[in-house]
Amino acid sequence: MSLVAVCQYDIKKVIAYSTCSQLGYMFFSRGYSQYNIALFHLYNHAFFKALLFLGAGSIIHACFDEQDMRYYGGLLNFMPFTYICMLIGSLAIMGFPFLTGFYSKDLILELSLSRYVIDAYFIYFSAVLAAMNTTIYSWRLLFFVFYRSTNINNFNINEQNIYMCCSLFFSSFFSIFIGYISSEIMIGFGMYMYNFSYFILPWNFNSFESEFLSSFYKNLPLLISFCGFFFGQSLVFIIDHKKFLINSLFIIYLNKFFSIFYYGFFPNIIYNRLFLILYKSSYVLISKSLDKGSLEFSGPYGMYKLFLNLSYKFRFLISSSIISNFFLIFLFIVIIFWFLFYCHINFSFCILISIIFFLELKL
Repeated sequence: MSLVAVCQYDIKKVIAYSTCSQLGYMFFSRGYSQYNIALFHLYNHAFFKALLFLGAGSIIHACFDEQDMRYYGGLLNFMPFTYICMLIGSLAIMGFPFLTGFYSKDLILELSLSRYVIDAYFIYFSAVLAAMNTTIYSWRLLFFVFYRSTNINNFNINEQNIYMCCSLFFSSFFSIFIGYISSEIMIGFGMYMYNFSYFILPWNFNSFESEFLSSFYKNLPLLISFCGFFFGQSLVFIIDHKKFLINSLFIIYLNKFFSIFYYGFFPNIIYNRLFLILYKSSYVLISKSLDKGSLEFSGPYGMYKLFLNLSYKFRFLISSSIISNFFLIFLFIVIIFWFLFYCHINFSFCILISIIFFLELKL
């Protein structure tokens, strides 16, 4: 999901896929029975992700509901307060030291190594790479929105009203301090507030082991994040100077590689194609063949067409000639007496037929 966020241009999609990426940290934290750490990261993540979404909403409203970051640029001079808030939120989600994300995100990475098993190392390095991608898409968002020059007339862009600015200020405050304030409450040693809330595996004592990891593993996420910053800068340079490298084979294959992540590994396309096939097949099999086909033709519509055709055929037997009408009356009387004397039909049935006959004669 962090790779997908790197390749998005919609500012809200970048932050939304970033949320999915951060949920991955919570998932594998729960995987090794560190539920309080996962809850702590969810708790911290709520503040700086709310800050990012509020900042994105402020930018979208200021830019006349435009969400494509390629149409932004140079907003640093027009929206400085929003820029400061977005910078705080981006640094917090990167896990910059002593901001809110640092107290939970780095702890999750350290706890994954304190299991001393092979799969824990795989999880650790995968999460470190995700942390590098977090730095890339966060820096890319800041570059596209605030730093990059643009030819669009943005002199009518300004900060939002006081209510939006107050929300951004309080979210920024909590994105800086809430991790430090609540770390001892949520994950401190000797805190028993979660002991009766969920079951923790009895062999899970790796919270103590994480304190004795080497400084290399503790500082590796920060170093990788700095590498992601420089890689993101080079990536932005390639995108910004793409018009000079459009015929380059590297750019052609880079576009194909990016398209995989831009479409999010194509789940929406697969779903659309799959449901379209199901819809067409259900229409042909159920609606067209069964409902409007056999059931309707053997049901009301079929009976209607049957009697309509019969009426067209029988109407030629009836004419306005008196002789023909008397002949039919005589024939009907003969049929009634034949049923009465030779077929031993119930007398009430014969009376009913006689009544019908006289009604027909009356009409």
